[in-house]
This record gives sequence, structure tokens and C-alpha cells, in this order.
Amino acid sequence: MNEEELKAKAEELERKEGELQTKESELKEREDVLARREADASNIAQTLKEEFEKKLEAQKQEFEERLTQRDEVIKQLASGESPDIDDNSPFAELNKRRLAQKAA
Repeated sequence: MNEEELKAKAEELERKEGELQTKESELKEREDVLARREADASNIAQTLKEEFEKKLEAQKQEFEERLTQRDEVIKQLASGESPDIDDNSPFAELNKRRLAQKAA
């Protein structure tokens, strides 16, 4: 091989090394993008889970409150007492008559 062929081979080698470095950098960028997407997916999943748990807890609290109110109404109905009735309403008069009938 003469010098011209060696120079041509050296230039070709340099060109191929440049292409290889370009491809490596592109591959590295793709890996970074994939890693970010995986992290984003993980964050989204975690956020969805937290929101679901908050909604579930809110539903549970509402259910417990409704059960408490229901139990209180049942207790009032069973005992015949109603502390929040206005004395001037027609219902109050009706209840007074009923209580009087029970007592008699």
C-alpha cells in the first residue's frame, strides 16, 4: 500500500468513527427520552393512586357521617323525642297531641 491509499483509508476510518459517534449520541438521547418517559409514567401512576385514595377517604368520611345521622334519627324516632322541632309549627302541635295520646 502506498501513502495515498493509507491516507484514503485513514480518512475513511475517521469518517466512520464520526458516524459511529453520531449514532452513539443519538442512541444515548433515545435512552434518555425513554428513561424520562418511564419516570413520567411512574409519577402519573403515583398521582392517580394518591387522588384515588383521597376520593375514597372522602367517600368513607361522608358515609360515616350519614350513618351517624341515620343512627341519631333512628334513636330519636325510637324514643319519640325530637329536639329540633319548632314549637310554632303544625308538626309540633301534631307531635304534642300524639305524645298526649301516648301518655293517656
